[in-house]
Amino acid sequence: ILNRIYKAGKPVRFDDISFETKEGERINIDMSANIIEIGSKKVIQSICRDITEKLKLETQLLYSARLAAMGELSSQIAHEINNPIAGMQCCLSLLADEIKEDNPKRKFLDMTLKEVDRVEKLIQNMRAFYKPSSDTMAPIDVNALIKDMLLFLNHQLKACNIIAQTNLKTDIPKILETEDQIRQVFLNLINN
Repeated sequence: ILNRIYKAGKPVRFDDISFETKEGERINIDMSANIIEIGSKKVIQSICRDITEKLKLETQLLYSARLAAMGELSSQIAHEINNPIAGMQCCLSLLADEIKEDNPKRKFLDMTLKEVDRVEKLIQNMRAFYKPSSDTMAPIDVNALIKDMLLFLNHQLKACNIIAQTNLKTDIPKILETEDQIRQVFLNLINN
């Protein structure tokens, strides 16, 4: 910086200089500097302004603006997706009225209905972008959940030439968890 001031020979302005204090704190300053003559000596005169807090506030404002934009976009996307989801739920419910409980294919229909309901909940969470999730925790049978997920993904796994085998312990206690979130964890693990 000193070389630049000497070479300039005129007032110089430096915006947003970042450095670490001897206490280890990172600060940002704006600085204006000039060379002045006092008697036979040349002296650098500078004015520094600490802009650390200003930059922090600007960063927070930018972050808040991005969150607001993402929230607005999420709400719009959720609204557009909600209509086809409602149509799927209606069609699946009509099929459920036609397919009897003892039909072997009924389990696939019930699982599909459950997954569509889960998508609807995910959409609701997108719409409630600024609010924490209101989902409540409940005891979950992990083995049943894994079996359901494998059954649901069976066709996809076969298409990839994957044979899923399970070796589940029967004495596992239920876990207290939000069903949609733990279902998403297992779905991600199986897909990956």
